[in-house]
This record gives sequence, C-alpha cells and structure tokens, in this order.
Amino acid sequence: MEEEKILKFYDSLVALLQKNKTDYNSFDEFVTAFLCGHELGDTGVCTTEFYESLLITSIAFFNQLHGDGNNKFNMHPFDIIDEAYYDNLRKEYVTENVLGYRRLLFTSQFARELNSKSNSYAYLMVQNARPEYLGIYKEFGKLKEIIRQGWVKRKVNPDFNESDATHSLQMLALASVCFRLYPLEHLDKQKVYEMIIIHEIAETIVGDIVENSDEHLTKSEKERIAVHKIFANLQYKDYFINLWEEFESRKSEEAKFVYELDKLDPVLKARYLDKELGRDDLFDDFYDYEEKRGTFIDTPLQKLFYSNMY
Repeated sequence: MEEEKILKFYDSLVALLQKNKTDYNSFDEFVTAFLCGHELGDTGVCTTEFYESLLITSIAFFNQLHGDGNNKFNMHPFDIIDEAYYDNLRKEYVTENVLGYRRLLFTSQFARELNSKSNSYAYLMVQNARPEYLGIYKEFGKLKEIIRQGWVKRKVNPDFNESDATHSLQMLALASVCFRLYPLEHLDKQKVYEMIIIHEIAETIVGDIVENSDEHLTKSEKERIAVHKIFANLQYKDYFINLWEEFESRKSEEAKFVYELDKLDPVLKARYLDKELGRDDLFDDFYDYEEKRGTFIDTPLQKLFYSNMY
C-alpha cells in the first residue's frame, strides 16, 4: 500500500515539475535556507520543519499554476501520502505561525533577489558585504544548468531532460514521503535534506560523469578537489565539506539513505518516462543495473525498489 502511494505521488510530482522546468525557484529557496542557516547563522531556516514547509508550499504553488483546474490551495500531490500531516504543516508555517511565514517569505524573496539581473538591493548588499557568499550561491545555481547525461545518452526527448537541481528536488520530495511512510526515526532528517542539497555540487566544476566511462575512474578524486575549491572561502567551509564527504563515504546511516534516494530517483523517473514517451527500454535499463549491483539489498527502500518490477 505504501509503495503504491509513493509511485502515484512520484508520477504526480514529476508531471508538475515537468511543466515548471524553466521557471521554478524552489531549488534556489532550499539553497538559500541551507546557506543562510549555516553560513549566516539563521538556524531557524535550516530545520527539518522549514525544509518540508518550503517543499510543500512550492509544490502547492506549482499545483495552482498547472494543477487540475481548481484554484484551491492544496497539497497535491502530497495529499496522496498524508493529507492531514502536510496540511497541518502548511497551517503551522503559513497560516498560524507568523515567524515561520515571515521566514518563508524572506527566503523566497532573498532567493529571487540574489538571482536578479537588475542588481537588486539585496544582491548589491551581499556583493559588497559577503562576496564569497554570493559566489557560493551562484555556484549552486549552476546545478539548474547541468543536464543529467544518463537521459541524454539514452536519447530521451530533450523536452524531458532534467537538471541536477530537478533531480535534487525529486530526491527531497521522496525523502519527505519516505519519512512519513517508513520507520526511519533513526535518521537525522535535517542532515538528510542538507546532504541532498549539497550532494551534486562538485558537478558544477567536473560535470555529470556517467558510470562505466573512462572518466568515471577518476571521478571521486576530481569531485573531492572541486568541493574543497568551491567552499574554500566560506567561514563554515568545514561543515559543508564534511557533509559532502560524509555522503561520499556512505558510512553514516544518513549517507546510505541519501545514496539510495540518489539511485532510486532515476529508476522511478525511467518508469515515468517510459509511460509518458511510449518507450519500453528506460525502466528496464535502470532497474536491471541497480538490481545487478545490489544497491537495494537489505536497505530501507528495498521494498519500494522491488515494487517497481510489477
């Protein structure tokens, strides 16, 4: 039952993101909260609850724009999973919690102004006071421009190609619904969300290197050098570098879980694209690869992965 909900949720989520692929600001907002929370010390915007609030309000906004035609502000597709939980979370941050609502508005506005091509006041202020912060913000922004090569390699219709930022948003949403439906209380949710935000950052320098290529042999070392370079000038560089290193090492339970999500997302996306594009090869390709590699043997998401074969 849980797996059916997640598969239905994922298809609905991807359909909305596909329609918003050129104009969404959600990833920018996550990056803003992540960096403000640690580099600028606003810890109220880097909590589990805040990240989830950003996620559901963004998706609800997409649904208003491209949903089923009704104008009600709702939690589709999150209501497929647990309507009461997500609706209550929205109320806590948008309706009843004045401070939470102001933080959501600030994060959204700050993200837009830092992306402003007209040199907004916030942009100029940060540029003058903390140029290194603006530099790292722009670095994360490049993830919206990096097209994931697995889909290019498989000649997917270019209209359905995805960026690293889109992939990360899909992972954030998957993490949230898995936290609702599976017994994952042992995981630090905030760390999981932040590891997802940062896990592709090295690709802004080295690019998306596909597996089973000659370049993949030196991928890890190239990415490690890139991450140290990217965060070198930040006050709290050690936090960001260590978080990325933790993901790469896959020694912590959080890192193992994020790795699972990183590999599960393409499998679910391939399943969606086969249906959407009338193909019959993408899912089998991704599914068979991960099955042979044993990625989901004795893992929290094993049941979800194997439910896809039906």
